Amino acid sequence: MKKTFFAAIWAASLFLFTSVNAASPYKITVLGDLHLTPERPQTVKVIRDINSWPDVNLVALVGDIVEKRGSEQEYGYAAKVLGKLKKPYCAVTGNHEYLYNDKRVNGTGYATKKEREYKLEVFKKNFISGNAAKPLYYSMMAHPYLLIFLSCDDVTRGPLTEDGRLESDYLTEMSKDERDWFADELNKHKGVPTIVFFHAPLPGDGGSTKTEHVAQPLGKILKILAHNPQVMLWVSGHTHVHPANAIFTTKRKVVNNVINIHNTDFVNPHDYITKTLLLASDGVVVSMYNHTAGAPFKTAQTFPIPKGLPDPEY
Repeated sequence: MKKTFFAAIWAASLFLFTSVNAASPYKITVLGDLHLTPERPQTVKVIRDINSWPDVNLVALVGDIVEKRGSEQEYGYAAKVLGKLKKPYCAVTGNHEYLYNDKRVNGTGYATKKEREYKLEVFKKNFISGNAAKPLYYSMMAHPYLLIFLSCDDVTRGPLTEDGRLESDYLTEMSKDERDWFADELNKHKGVPTIVFFHAPLPGDGGSTKTEHVAQPLGKILKILAHNPQVMLWVSGHTHVHPANAIFTTKRKVVNNVINIHNTDFVNPHDYITKTLLLASDGVVVSMYNHTAGAPFKTAQTFPIPKGLPDPEY
């Protein structure tokens, strides 16, 4: 699904664009698992840092923007903080945006179908503008790359409790409609190197393989990826990977050409680190910045565009 992007500073609404010319390097800074709350005001410094970087074209928010439950209060605070971000951004949902009811305590308290649907609408209202039919998932071109943004959006799966709640084993699940759209979008761009942004990672690079820790429904997602070798990077959060963990900088492929780019959280007591993807004509360079120390990492990782892809159709 393509949307129109107006090249202006983000103020009160998010604007998505159909296509940009990335003949010159195009930079995307990733924010994962902000879990925004007044109790952690230091996250505001991260936003100030990003605002000061003149060459950042886009910020990708890969879910769990709100603190815990996706309540009106949490959404209000998150929207207020992101209102300070002076860069265009693309946002997708995580489990904390919609999966739990407002009375959730210590991991219990899943939401009903109706509650989930309402929370997803609140997400759209706060973080996605436009009147598209399926605005929770969308794509855009940053030539020569296709960028696909996918959300956790399933509202039906899970055994019902007596009070109508859905006890979910899958914390990060795409609906069938979203998966069908994802497969169709990839099929339309067989020769176009593609980067996917989703809340949860894929298994296979040494990270957790627990059902609740990986993208779901996993088998169906892997089948889609197996038929689309143009997908080169899967950018995720969710698992709160510590920066010292080896998978934080892994280059191990999980399926076909896909390498998972893990992003850390802004909750646990470690340095606040962001990754920035520089999209060049021949590959993607991933650099890191330590906001706690106020310094970039000296090394970066390079991911070449996969070889042997058919001629792209833009």
